[in-house]
Amino acid sequence: MSGGKELRTGSKDQDSTVKAGSIKVNTILDNLGNAKATISGSQIKAALYQ
Repeated sequence: MSGGKELRTGSKDQDSTVKAGSIKVNTILDNLGNAKATISGSQIKAALYQ
């Protein structure tokens, strides 16, 4: 019985780690998206001023 509880606790920890990893990946992707938007905005401004 105790072994089953230990396994369940371990899987919960893994789920939490996976979720935290997913959130980090999503945050990185959001930051990359924002960076791309900023770069394209700068390129548009540069094209307008040329």
